Amino acid sequence: MVGDSPMAVSKVDLADGRTLIDLTGDTVTSDKVVQGYTGHLANGDLFVGTMPNNGAQTKTMDGLTTTSVTIPAGYTTGGTVSLTDAIETALAAI
Repeated sequence: MVGDSPMAVSKVDLADGRTLIDLTGDTVTSDKVVQGYTGHLANGDLFVGTMPNNGAQTKTMDGLTTTSVTIPAGYTTGGTVSLTDAIETALAAI
């Protein structure tokens, strides 16, 4: 969190009764926002995101000695998980 400012505003109501902005029902927290981006808590306080930005992920496994891969927690732009031809080679040798 950037600060617990006593000046933070979480809701702005206009004189005509309309609500301009209302953050009081927001549930976003710093761990749900990518590092470096900012947001506001339900109480109006500003925060900086802490979710790791992992970019694109590319992983491979052979299906014999490696049967799973770990995608790190955080934001990812996508990617691929590929299976090598090790299984086909092993089966062909039988």
